[in-house]
Amino acid sequence: MEEYEFLYNGGKVDSKREFATRVSRSFKKNFDPELVADLKFQYIETHDFFFYSLYAQYYLIKKHFKASSLSTMGDVAEGSEVYLIRLNIERYLESIYTWGRFELTLFANCLFLFSDEYIRFQYREAIVHMRQFVDSSNYSTDLLKFLINGTQLSFDRNCMENFAIFMKELKKVAKIYADTKARLVVKIFETLHKCRKGEQSQKDLTALKQTLQFLGENTWLTYVSEVSGQF
Repeated sequence: MEEYEFLYNGGKVDSKREFATRVSRSFKKNFDPELVADLKFQYIETHDFFFYSLYAQYYLIKKHFKASSLSTMGDVAEGSEVYLIRLNIERYLESIYTWGRFELTLFANCLFLFSDEYIRFQYREAIVHMRQFVDSSNYSTDLLKFLINGTQLSFDRNCMENFAIFMKELKKVAKIYADTKARLVVKIFETLHKCRKGEQSQKDLTALKQTLQFLGENTWLTYVSEVSGQF
């Protein structure tokens, strides 16, 4: 599809891709008010929610993330910018009867915005119906990302109802598709769940940390070390 779009546009890079690249690079820099203004302008001019989604994700990570825990960002003050972003994303998602890759990715990336009840509702009403695209490699990748984000967020919030839902689906992916990443994440949260209940042996926890270190999964290693140290 990317090659087709490139040829269709006469060898020119689509404006959406240009802005997506610009946003991606800007995550490594300080907050850029000019980029925010440009994204809002593009959204107003084109009425394309793609530009608003870029603005929302950029603003949340660069402007708000450092001041708040992602696990508690669903409890924001009414009328705040974060509240308005959540409201606008909800309105957009609820206007789409059958979600595609864009909607799934947007929801997965902004999952921390929503209440546990809303996450369950959208999972049952929208995500499950997307299984018609299960043969798509892009869908499989995006679904796995959604399941991992949902598992971690549910665990951090100690929402056992959602945690059980996401873990069940992750285990299915790990078994049916022999997905190594899914297996790894399942093992991580099985171990942390046992730590929370006081049932995890120090030997197995150490083995998990050593495995993560060997695989170069430094982000997960840090997460496991920090979370297990709380119990």
